[in-house]
Amino acid sequence: MMMVVQRLLDLNYFLLLFFGLSLVFTVAFSQALLTILLVSTGVLVLFGSHRELVKLPLFYPILLFMVLRLLSIVFSEDYQVSASEWQKWWLPLTYFVVGLNINRLEKAKGMVWVLVMAGGLVGIFATLKYFLSDVERTSSTTGGHDTLANYLVFTGCLLLSQIAVNPKPLWRQSKAIVLLPLLSGLILTFARAAYLTCFIVAGAVGFLKKRELVLVFGALIVVFVVLWAAGPPIIKDRLTLSNPLFSSERDILWRAGFEVLKETPPWGHGASSFDFTFSPEYREQLIDKKIGNWHNLYLEMVLDSGYLTLLVLLWILVRSFRFDLRQYRKRRGSEEVFLSGLALGKMLTVISLLIMGMFAVVLSDPIISMFFWTILALNGSPQGGSA
Repeated sequence: MMMVVQRLLDLNYFLLLFFGLSLVFTVAFSQALLTILLVSTGVLVLFGSHRELVKLPLFYPILLFMVLRLLSIVFSEDYQVSASEWQKWWLPLTYFVVGLNINRLEKAKGMVWVLVMAGGLVGIFATLKYFLSDVERTSSTTGGHDTLANYLVFTGCLLLSQIAVNPKPLWRQSKAIVLLPLLSGLILTFARAAYLTCFIVAGAVGFLKKRELVLVFGALIVVFVVLWAAGPPIIKDRLTLSNPLFSSERDILWRAGFEVLKETPPWGHGASSFDFTFSPEYREQLIDKKIGNWHNLYLEMVLDSGYLTLLVLLWILVRSFRFDLRQYRKRRGSEEVFLSGLALGKMLTVISLLIMGMFAVVLSDPIISMFFWTILALNGSPQGGSA
């Protein structure tokens, strides 16, 4: 029995590596792999791994979060609209799959570096796409500009934290090279919330942990000054909001959202409630009639699923952050410095989500949702400590 379980764990690990590599390039293939992994992980649970599953730090909060989201679909004020959320409702299960199968330090290392490598590759692809194609903003092979920007920010959190904690200068310099395609791809998405998050994360790590990383912060400032002065018009338009087309019209969306909030029941209106609660009067004020959400994760969560669901999501983030803060503060040998970097990267990812969530419904994107739950699980292995 133990041999079968170990073989299945090894198989799942290789499938997870393919999952991590393909995630930002093809959402359909990634979801197919995740479905296979769910089945094989279910077999592990039947073979007795349920004890390790319930030991995952976020097992109960995520389970409760999924139940509340389920209720917001089933008991929606407009089920036909909310039914589309079934395609995304199951994605937090990624946490359980990764947490149960990445159960050793070596596996956690392999998964992190595959994710970083995928980020570097998509950064190179996005940069070439911008300069070789007639596009205003770059993106990946799947998803939009914001999808790529959020993905690169999360990847940067994983890489920057490893650079910050590693004591070997040559190692840090070699890994810092990967930051170049990440930053290049991120800049060319022209995603303002991602820019802000990048500045905060790079500045915080640089000033608080590794002073030489302040150079990254300084380099970003120089790049933006140059782009401001001599870059394409879209830079100035998006950063100064001088062109209404690039304002995302959040002021209109948020005013309408807070009006709906006054009449929202404690359990919310139902998943995807924007489609049936957004006032036609406000829609007429929008220049972009295709906008389909409130552009605020917290507002959307309350209007869709109620205050309790938002509190549970915040519980997940706070619990994850506190768990990783303890892991980060542990005294470790030089061979385990990766674990400190992983814990720091996880905390930076949580901070990034909190910031970007003020301007976008980040977790509604399937790619970002799967990526985020994957990162949370990497520090939640029952057998590998913080790995």
